[in-house]
Amino acid sequence: MNENNIPEVRPFGFVMEWNGKPAFTTGSFKKVYSQLQANPNIAICAYSADNMQWMRISGKVKFTDDIAAKRKILESMPFLKEMYKSEDNPMLACFILNIDFHVNRSP
Repeated sequence: MNENNIPEVRPFGFVMEWNGKPAFTTGSFKKVYSQLQANPNIAICAYSADNMQWMRISGKVKFTDDIAAKRKILESMPFLKEMYKSEDNPMLACFILNIDFHVNRSP
């Protein structure tokens, strides 16, 4: 939700598995960071044309300062390392999604 309590859709170019859950990254200077701090509830929807399935994932995010998670992010995405330089950069924010996962077949 934005500051007017209106839902917003955001693309994220990075996701990884961390301790069995999806983990994402964003910059702590970005608007989405402050919006997730204020309201940690999110929903993700994706569709696979190959098998005509869609999935909906919803849950709450929890930010983590786990250096190992941030190190894996930077190792996985070299362009992020160019941006943030090191895993202890306070502008590198990592959040983990505690999920409610549904997969449905399209009619």
